[in-house]
Amino acid sequence: MTTVAGKLFPVAIHAPDGPARLDWRRDSSSLTHTPVDLPHDVIRGIHTMLGGLGLVYAALDLIVDSDGTHYLIDVNPGGQWAWIDLTRESITHALADLLEKGTL
Repeated sequence: MTTVAGKLFPVAIHAPDGPARLDWRRDSSSLTHTPVDLPHDVIRGIHTMLGGLGLVYAALDLIVDSDGTHYLIDVNPGGQWAWIDLTRESITHALADLLEKGTL
């Protein structure tokens, strides 16, 4: 998931059985991406954490277990975002808007 100035762009990455199942970088062409909605408590937690860290932009990795519990794995304040076609344009516009305004 990528976040820009409080806007969240969550996407589920689905890996089939095979090399990408353990590490998506081993076969990125086999991945599929779908937009997802996050539970309100997860959204609140992300906003609280990013505010506490002073981050305006971040790429986050979350996993969801079979019970639907979300776990935060990584917060990258300079993470890549343009590699997922599904959200590339929306994130590009959000970053451009942030840069154009010059303030938060």
